[in-house]
Amino acid sequence: MALKKGICKNYDNCDLADKQEIQEVDSIEFKCQECGKDLHELDEGAGSTTGGGMNKKLIAIIGGAVLVVGLGVGGYFAFSGDKSAAPEAEETEMAEEATETGKQAAQPASTTKAAPAAKQDTPKTSTSSSSSLPYGSYSGPTQGGVPHGAGGTISVTSSYQIDLKDGRGSMLDVHPGDKIANTKFENGRLRSGELQRTDGTRKWFNC
Repeated sequence: MALKKGICKNYDNCDLADKQEIQEVDSIEFKCQECGKDLHELDEGAGSTTGGGMNKKLIAIIGGAVLVVGLGVGGYFAFSGDKSAAPEAEETEMAEEATETGKQAAQPASTTKAAPAAKQDTPKTSTSSSSSLPYGSYSGPTQGGVPHGAGGTISVTSSYQIDLKDGRGSMLDVHPGDKIANTKFENGRLRSGELQRTDGTRKWFNC
């Protein structure tokens, strides 16, 4: 079986390619032992198993390029006749910045007044409206067409059970002729009031 030396150039996808490792494989199946890609044949004695030879050549090329650039920059400054141009330009720029800073400091503070915040429209509450309830008629403050606010009165016209919502399932029975005074509603929901029965008894409740 004839063997040939080669390197894999499937960089970033193959560790052997990234390491520039020289592989010695069968000349018929001349492929990378890790990724399976075709190898690039090398002459005998080219590089080491770690790719040190190619790395050294690359380092030498980069070093030469850096040296050429450095010599060019150094030569420009060494042979330039206008050596004072850079300091003078820097001094001019500093003077312009100082002048601009002084102008900004001399300007009076802005007197522009902030625009007043837009007023939010709030629902208006009426103090003399009436509406129908499942157990009677209501007269008092409303908002958006439903009872809302404190100080209203309910005239009971039908027997009804008001859920007191105390967590125990307690109910308050009302009957025709009863009144609920000093009511407090919140968006159409009865929260509290004073039940005044036809027999003259009174009872405060919350629900």
